[in-house]
Amino acid sequence: MLPLGQPLKVFCELVEVREEENRVRIHQKIVTGTVAQPDLLVCDLFGVVVTGNSASQKRKKTEDEKQWETVGGWTASAHEGLSFAMLTGDFNPIHWIGPYARHFGFDNTILHGFASLSRTYEVLRQNAVEDILFIPRINVRFTRPLVLPNKVNVLIQEGSPTKIKLVDESGTVCMVGD
Repeated sequence: MLPLGQPLKVFCELVEVREEENRVRIHQKIVTGTVAQPDLLVCDLFGVVVTGNSASQKRKKTEDEKQWETVGGWTASAHEGLSFAMLTGDFNPIHWIGPYARHFGFDNTILHGFASLSRTYEVLRQNAVEDILFIPRINVRFTRPLVLPNKVNVLIQEGSPTKIKLVDESGTVCMVGD
């Protein structure tokens, strides 16, 4: 856990950039900690930039037979992007300026992925599993932008590992993982 009131050191490394047929895959590693404990939080970020379309890359849906259970959710206000920017210092305008976001093809501002992840994590921690106080690892992939304002639900599918997904009020799956 990151301590309060102590200066933090942040290190970011571009691990790999791999160009594929119709996409570029980017792997970054971010390490945050204090001088005494430099690796308190280690985050591997994987991004995909789609560079073209290919009919051969269409995926088949093979959803498990198990049912998804809604464990909680939240309402993301129209100003949630600005609130997250003020908290983190990440003032990318697609998250808080509507006309700017629409200029780049979004219906409105979109919530930062880390904001979606942190809110999802809290729902899981508070509602999904009562016998654990700490989720040691969470692996997610952002599948669609979460357009603001919106109501979202966190769903789980029991298994090993337990699968999770974040679904907005229109039924769009914005994030999946385990």
